[in-house]
Amino acid sequence: MSVFHNNILGGAAGQTGGAAAVEGPTKSLRFNSGDSAYLNRTPSSAGNRRKWTWAGWIKRSKLGAEDGVFSSYGTAHPNTAFVFNQDNTFQFHDFASGSFNFKLVSNRVLRDTSAWYHIIVAVDTTQSIAAYRIRIYINGTILSSSDYSTAQWPSENFETDLNSATRTDVGHHAGVYFNGYMADIHFIDGQQLSNTDFGEFDNNGIWRPKEARFTNPNNETTLSSGTQSIPDTTRPMYNLFNSSNN
Repeated sequence: MSVFHNNILGGAAGQTGGAAAVEGPTKSLRFNSGDSAYLNRTPSSAGNRRKWTWAGWIKRSKLGAEDGVFSSYGTAHPNTAFVFNQDNTFQFHDFASGSFNFKLVSNRVLRDTSAWYHIIVAVDTTQSIAAYRIRIYINGTILSSSDYSTAQWPSENFETDLNSATRTDVGHHAGVYFNGYMADIHFIDGQQLSNTDFGEFDNNGIWRPKEARFTNPNNETTLSSGTQSIPDTTRPMYNLFNSSNN
């Protein structure tokens, strides 16, 4: 099993695999599972359930346990969720009526508690090629099909539970709470964005955050679900849920 280790995208046995180190954010929000700490928001109406992007920086503080990063699971199924498993792999899925509509499980692990990891989950189920319907980036590097131990892709034009008019949580999924830090969280409704929308490699190959600017359909202000986009990478993540906090 390969690792994402010491801010480096690792190859076999933790050796570097050609991806870059990262320079993470300077401000963050701490989550402690013992406090059942998480953020949540229920939009007044559904957004685009076929096309959206979630992006953010995380630093883990507890390994070998399930961790909920984000989820549409409030109190009941169905749900769309990104979670860490007990073996420190991560999983992105949509679940309903006792089965998975899609499920991606990494064969790599994120287990460096000193490292910031930049995660992008970009969804566009209107794509004709199955593997293009979900694109996950870690520290600026897109994962390929070989990076998953399980790769069950969504059907074409599938509508996720996330971005419906249901509660969305950050730092929680189905009674499982996140341990660690999060920063610079974005949710973009109606666009499948890429790594270059949120960061860039410098001349030394270091992955760095950059000011995120979004154009149509959200025009950098309000998403169609009513959530505010945050172009300033130094603002705390709760601005995603409460536009009055600046």
